[in-house]
Amino acid sequence: MGLFGQTTGGDSSSPLLPFYQVAAHTATAGPSAFISNRKCGRLIPRCLLLLFLLFFLMLFSSTFLYLPDISSKVQSVGKDFLVPDAGGQSHQIRRPRNQLPMPGHDHAATGNEGRIEGVLDGKVHPADENRGGEEGVKPLDGPVSTSTAAVSDVETKRRQKQIVKMMKHAWDNYVAYAWGSNELRPISKRGHNPSIFGRAKFGATIVDAADTLYLMGLMDEFKAARDWIASNLNVSQSDGEVSVFEFNIRYIGGLLSAYALSKDKMFLDKADEMANAVLPAFDTPTGIPYAVIDLKSKKSKNYGWASGSASILSEIGSLHLEWAYLSKMTGKTVYREKIDRIRNHLANIDKPKGLYPNYINPQTGKWGQVHVSMGALGDSFYEYLFKAWLWSGKTDSQAKEMYDTAMMNVELQMLKTSKGGLKYFGEYTNGRIEHKMDHLACFVGGLYGLSAPYAKDPEHYNMMGREITRTCHESYRKTGKH
Repeated sequence: MGLFGQTTGGDSSSPLLPFYQVAAHTATAGPSAFISNRKCGRLIPRCLLLLFLLFFLMLFSSTFLYLPDISSKVQSVGKDFLVPDAGGQSHQIRRPRNQLPMPGHDHAATGNEGRIEGVLDGKVHPADENRGGEEGVKPLDGPVSTSTAAVSDVETKRRQKQIVKMMKHAWDNYVAYAWGSNELRPISKRGHNPSIFGRAKFGATIVDAADTLYLMGLMDEFKAARDWIASNLNVSQSDGEVSVFEFNIRYIGGLLSAYALSKDKMFLDKADEMANAVLPAFDTPTGIPYAVIDLKSKKSKNYGWASGSASILSEIGSLHLEWAYLSKMTGKTVYREKIDRIRNHLANIDKPKGLYPNYINPQTGKWGQVHVSMGALGDSFYEYLFKAWLWSGKTDSQAKEMYDTAMMNVELQMLKTSKGGLKYFGEYTNGRIEHKMDHLACFVGGLYGLSAPYAKDPEHYNMMGREITRTCHESYRKTGKH
């Protein structure tokens, strides 16, 4: 028995840290009894000393076990002190001209409540908030999708207004506590710059949120984001290694979305700079990019944990939309050439049971570990196939064929039904199914619904979308964390 009653070895009667010990002595007459009594007399002080030491040992152990866990706080403080800014220099961050209201203040007093109501009721168009067409910010050609003028459902309007308020709350807190940092840590109210974006304050939240601010008609906030990006987002000031995947979907994607909405060429120019900076990651024999690149040294590598330093399917498969659009808007064919080479390789390579494993070697072009999932490491590859076909005006037949075939084979090999009647996609590993579906796979319900009108069997796709979504809903409801 070990600590707190756990046995050690094969002797179940002998505890590692005994809490008590009973010494039974049988009293007998004669000299032997006298000798035994003398021995017991000598043992009494030793036993008392042992009990005294055990008492303090137990007191110390219980105190240690019940101390509050401050490891996360210590870690966050350590990172804040140990992670330097790029080159030891601080960025000159331009604050918004009109200071946004602090969280907790009465938004109605500042006019924000009325502005939110106006946008969602169709009375205010983001273009009307352009303040005379300030330089660089241009209106959309057509109505904004957030307007609910044609929506009669009062509950839908209420929900939309609440979503805008939530966005305002998140944005205001980021501005107040982490402006210019990549993200806000809401509990400590500190800015944080995760390693996937290098060590510089690169404003990931600002870039990633700009298009949403525009869509919601929050034009003061959009203008503040636009000004910061124009003045401070400079890829030459980057420091450390960045994830090519994250750099693409957050920065290149965020900038291109803002450009598509506002037609402000500054966003397009910045996206071009960002994409050009990560091009060396594609310099492999197969054209399949590495996962990580140092933007200063231009050295690239893959993660050591990824099946012998392989590239990851969801990462190399989540470039097509941004890079195809960038080529179209800039006229630079290099971006389209890079992603077409990846696509062609994936289309032509042999696939185990028609499935796309999550790992592929950028040097040989061969699959790594045969692990297939609709969640982490695989997810957005399937999404981008279908959306690339949509974006092409439904002309990219290669993307549509790959998508249809992939979804068919995933269903054949990985779709399972629980005893309770819930459909889920297991994970395929070396010919065996692991009966688990992670949280990220829940996007599949929406993907089925989006692609249903264009499927050979729309009813089946709609059914699948409903069933996978129901499974995800139930997983939240039954864990008590919904």
